[in-house]
Amino acid sequence: MKNEFSTFDVVRALKIPRERLKDWMEKGFIKATTKARGKGTKAVFSRFAVYGIALLQEMVKLGFKREEASYFVDVTVSGLESRFMAKSDMEVENILFFKYESNRDESSLPFHVRLYSGTLTKPKDLNGKEIPGRTLFQEKNDKNWETIILINFEKIRERADDRLSQVE
Repeated sequence: MKNEFSTFDVVRALKIPRERLKDWMEKGFIKATTKARGKGTKAVFSRFAVYGIALLQEMVKLGFKREEASYFVDVTVSGLESRFMAKSDMEVENILFFKYESNRDESSLPFHVRLYSGTLTKPKDLNGKEIPGRTLFQEKNDKNWETIILINFEKIRERADDRLSQVE
């Protein structure tokens, strides 16, 4: 399985216009793993960086500003890469959990980012059968949040991996 991709690979796999990808790179919304250094060299993206670009696309599609979305992407990608390099916890987050808080310093970003590992649980009735269409989520001891946004990062990764396999 290939783990490094050119700009052309990313454009083809994620069906993103080359100009948009270049613009996002120039504005710092996304980062190449290895930047192009002069004429004739190419930017290289790790698989994790491609996941980040796919996440940015999804968040922009959901209505996030690129500046906010790029912060989420940076936190997500750097977390994945650092754990991969440390060869510690290799489990990748299935769900990204972003929390907007009401009690915050106005000079800071309006949200806190937490990467939530694992899956949400399905509630069960008294007979132990799953209740369809319901998912349990509870964060104890935290009453400051106003909005919680959950993104199924597993689906984003699967879709990116499928598309990347077609350009390898």
